[in-house]
Amino acid sequence: MDLISRGYKIIAVDGTVENPLSSDFSGNYIFIQSNLGYDDSDSTISLSELYKRLDFKVFPELALIDIEGHEYDLLVNEWPLLSSSRQVVIEFHGLELLYDLRFQKIFLQILNSIMRTHAPIHVHGNNSGHLLNLSGGFFPTILEVTFLNRRTETLQNSHDYGPFPGPLDYPNLIDKADIDLSAFFGPDCSYLKIVRMLIDESLALRSKH
Repeated sequence: MDLISRGYKIIAVDGTVENPLSSDFSGNYIFIQSNLGYDDSDSTISLSELYKRLDFKVFPELALIDIEGHEYDLLVNEWPLLSSSRQVVIEFHGLELLYDLRFQKIFLQILNSIMRTHAPIHVHGNNSGHLLNLSGGFFPTILEVTFLNRRTETLQNSHDYGPFPGPLDYPNLIDKADIDLSAFFGPDCSYLKIVRMLIDESLALRSKH
């Protein structure tokens, strides 16, 4: 509602809910009752099909991707469509599968593709998922990451140590505490070093096979 009031055009795509806004916003709000996905279901639509239907002339300034696990298919197949967006927020699900070499390979390929055009500027752990115990550091199985296009003038080449969560964050489930990510993204990043070591070991194991 705040973005609409500021003159931004909002396109909401969700096949799991009814249109949440019934008022007339003079074309600044479009609701499409479909799910972004890549199966043969009549209830799903791909990003390229969505762009074609809406006859996009300009790519979205902000793309919010929260599609319950289908983000990997979207990012593998259609990241070039999103890469022109100024800001992309992605909710990564199923991070407990990072132990699986196939998923790990796909996930790292996706991150490498994103990092060519965008830089991460914010992270938030979704407390509706579970926590992975990594040698005493607890990492969420659902992570929300905000990426900013590297061509953006406001992007600075500096490291933000948080805190995460910060003053703009709030827990996804209000009856559970938010997730402290300082062990992975704080100044010390001690557990981040452990995670990188585990990834390196997995890659070395894969290369042997």
